[in-house]
Amino acid sequence: GISRAFTFCLDEPDRHPGFRAANDRTLAFAEASGGRLVPFLRLDLDEEPLAEARRCLDAGARGIKLHPRAQRFTAADARLDPVFELAAERRVPILIHGGRGLPPIADGLRALVDRWPDATLIIAHAGIADLAELARCMSGRKGVLFDTSTWSPIDLLDFYRLIPPEQV
Repeated sequence: GISRAFTFCLDEPDRHPGFRAANDRTLAFAEASGGRLVPFLRLDLDEEPLAEARRCLDAGARGIKLHPRAQRFTAADARLDPVFELAAERRVPILIHGGRGLPPIADGLRALVDRWPDATLIIAHAGIADLAELARCMSGRKGVLFDTSTWSPIDLLDFYRLIPPEQV
């Protein structure tokens, strides 16, 4: 009964260089789905991220997926600025991992949203990595959304108490 879903590759064995092969598979699966799968491209900030992002966006990707834990960067990494700039320019969302296993991310994400207010940011996993601070600085912010893919319904109870429904 699911009519559409975002899709992106994981940390694939053939992810070097820059997720190119894995992104190509994601784009091919989305194409074959007849519109049911909405492809997001995956980036590695160490491996020509802007070239890969432009290539995939030109080929039909509809968003960008970032994973700070898997790719070992923080939300304050200066290499994110050109990615946010491109996302704002192309009017595509950035989905960023916000689940467990991260250092605090709210300050870095807030600074990016301040610098790139036309970028749309989706914080994954209910922002549980830094929920209280994300709620404080992102609640009510235009262009900032949260997804609810998390492992614990208890986490979501706190999340729904802190985040406005129009951002979910």
